[in-house]
Amino acid sequence: MAISRRAQCTLAAHTEDRLRLVSADIGSSIEVNTYAELKHSDANALLSQIARHFSATSMVVSTRSDSPVGAGLAGSSALNVALCAAFQRWNHQPIEPEALMQLAGDIESQIIRVPTGVQDYRPATFGGIATLMLRPGAIERVPLQIDHEELESRILLAYTGQTRQSGINNWLITKAHIDGDKATFNLFEEIRDIAVSMRAALERHNWDEVGKNIADEWNLRKRLE
Repeated sequence: MAISRRAQCTLAAHTEDRLRLVSADIGSSIEVNTYAELKHSDANALLSQIARHFSATSMVVSTRSDSPVGAGLAGSSALNVALCAAFQRWNHQPIEPEALMQLAGDIESQIIRVPTGVQDYRPATFGGIATLMLRPGAIERVPLQIDHEELESRILLAYTGQTRQSGINNWLITKAHIDGDKATFNLFEEIRDIAVSMRAALERHNWDEVGKNIADEWNLRKRLE
């Protein structure tokens, strides 16, 4: 599901034919003559990597994210999608959702240096509430017809103040599954079954079952760490 913690970006022409990258939420500002001067170690590595990918020149790129860094809310994925779409619009390129999400995922993989998942980009791109069917050769997104206000009245999203690097941890867990770790494999299957149950509970508006699924999935996920 998409939440109302938004990522925003603005592209504008630079008056002095330079490139300035401003990340308002983390208080970072970089100004260079050309995108080739940007580094992987810059304060906002995502912004620098996207600017390099699009060969950005003579512009000011400003970003802001409502999601705290490392909060686990896919804030970086939302900002990634917003930036890629903004650059494509600036360059008068078509914005096709699947190609946009593939680009965002590839760029993020270059930054964290491990493979990324696919789920985080879809709420940012489409919004709403949906289930993802990971089928051979394609990812099918099925929107769920649920009253957003009814769901919102039953869920409280709280920030603990603790940050994490979820991308790297997720890859280590996935690698354990690929390597045949039996305990990890069994946990994956249980989490898969809960996802199926969650969809059915949401479609039936069975809120007690929704709550139970959230609690059960969380207990399983903690055992993956």
